[in-house]
Amino acid sequence: MTKPKPPTLGDSALTTLFLHQILIQCFYVVYAHEDLTAALSGTERDSGGRVFFALQNILTAAANISKALWGQQASRSNERRHLRAILGVPENSAFRDVTMRNNFEHFDERLEKWWRQSSTLENFDPLEEFRYYEKDKSLLYFWGQTFDIQALIEEAQTMLPTLQQIFVGHLEKEWLKRDPATANSICQRAEIAPETGILPDEDISE
Repeated sequence: MTKPKPPTLGDSALTTLFLHQILIQCFYVVYAHEDLTAALSGTERDSGGRVFFALQNILTAAANISKALWGQQASRSNERRHLRAILGVPENSAFRDVTMRNNFEHFDERLEKWWRQSSTLENFDPLEEFRYYEKDKSLLYFWGQTFDIQALIEEAQTMLPTLQQIFVGHLEKEWLKRDPATANSICQRAEIAPETGILPDEDISE
């Protein structure tokens, strides 16, 4: 018996599911930015900790978007060109660079190396800091590397309305044929309450 071919992003239903996950992560970037803004303007004792909590959440959600759009291997990147084309995401998108997220995720290795080699223990230099956020410029430093957080946030904010519209369009096209009641309910909720448009997975995965 011939084994069926695995689904690809040429399949409309799978594309819809990918769009759904990207939509969720895009909302998470926006929500984390709201947390970052609140932490930067706050006077709480642990406001500094909340700043980096929000920054880490921004980086994680953005890296998940990158994973969906490019994959983690070169072959995946080619397969997902269709998805990037649907959303109009350029190859130089701020989402593509996951270097800073990797720094945060693999902090243990970075920390050992930083301790051995950094000169910050004697002289203050943002580029030599293990982690440092320059709020006036929205720049995040991680031991010699600089990342523009604002560029990432702006791309998420710009993409979100279009992404919602495209997702709802695919949802109507794909699920309306199989389950009109569910599809209409989901689409209505996404259109009426876009600020809470993160749709539960179970609503569209059955």
